[in-house]
Parts: sequence; C-alpha cells; structure tokens
Amino acid sequence: MTSKDLFRLTLKDLRIDNLHPLHKAMIEECCEKVVEDQQNISDTETLLHAVRLAFIVSNSMFKSMTNALLTQADIINLNYRGINFTIDANSPLLRG
Repeated sequence: MTSKDLFRLTLKDLRIDNLHPLHKAMIEECCEKVVEDQQNISDTETLLHAVRLAFIVSNSMFKSMTNALLTQADIINLNYRGINFTIDANSPLLRG
C-alpha cells in the first residue's frame, strides 16, 4: 500500500468534515512513516491503527512543545510541510 492510499483511507475512516490543515499534514506524514516502516504488515486495519497511534503521539508532542514555546512568545509562526501556520495560546489546535 502506498502512503497516498493509506492517507486516503485514514481520512475516510476519520469521518471528520472540517479537519484542520495542520492535522491533515500531520496525518499525511504519519502515513508516510508507517508505510516506510511497514515491516511486512499488509492488513489495512493494522496500518490504520498504526497511523492513528502515530498521530496521537505526534499531536501530543506538538501540543507540549507549542505550549512551552508560548510561555515565551505571544504567537508562533510555524512552517510545516510547506504550509504556514500562526498559532497563539487560544488556538483550537491546543485544546483537548
């Protein structure tokens, strides 16, 4: 399975209408990493589970790092995978 196929399946499986572009980019990267380190796993459900787990870990690290940076700045300008994001302490990306 290609990372693009896994990405499409992951988005379909999520069933979220308004996925934030940063989360979408993070999921795309997670799909790429899972496919790179597939270790002969071909079961779709296992691959989808690996992507979900990778995203949970990545998103948790992103929130922790961003919250720490926001103790020293009002906003953060982030370029992630060629997309620019401006994040402040009230960003919905940091909730939950």
